[in-house]
Amino acid sequence: MLIFSEVILNNFFFLFKNDKIETKRDSDMVNVIEVVAAVIVKENKFLAAKRKPGHYLSDKWEFPGGKIEPGETCADALKREIKEEFGCDIEVEDHIHTAEYVAVTGKRIVLHFYRCHLRAGLPEPREHAAITWVDESRLTQIPWAPADFEAVNIIIKNKGKELWI
Repeated sequence: MLIFSEVILNNFFFLFKNDKIETKRDSDMVNVIEVVAAVIVKENKFLAAKRKPGHYLSDKWEFPGGKIEPGETCADALKREIKEEFGCDIEVEDHIHTAEYVAVTGKRIVLHFYRCHLRAGLPEPREHAAITWVDESRLTQIPWAPADFEAVNIIIKNKGKELWI
């Protein structure tokens, strides 16, 4: 069964066909990068990954993820990225939040956050400086990348709701 929904966000038109996202914008189509992030929950703690020194937003913490490749769904991209970067398997669940920003390169980034759980293996940082499991009560105490901090605020706002059970 195909599920279609349309969203207009900051002059972007998003067509969600099942879990695949098609983005359209008049002149900026080539300047849009679709990215996904996994908010991995284990025993009421959240996986945070610290960016390596020397990279954009170095030493900031983020929810892990990466670029959506052509033809991939958000879930496919998250599973691939987490397997490549952390060597474990995840189950992708609910969409939490979408953040949009312009990177220093001038490219527009559209970042989709999804709640996830570990299916197999334990994460090991292959492309990050470090990882840690953060208790919900400490989420605002670490230096998050700005877009990830938006997701942290959504998590705190929805504390105790069905999304996190």
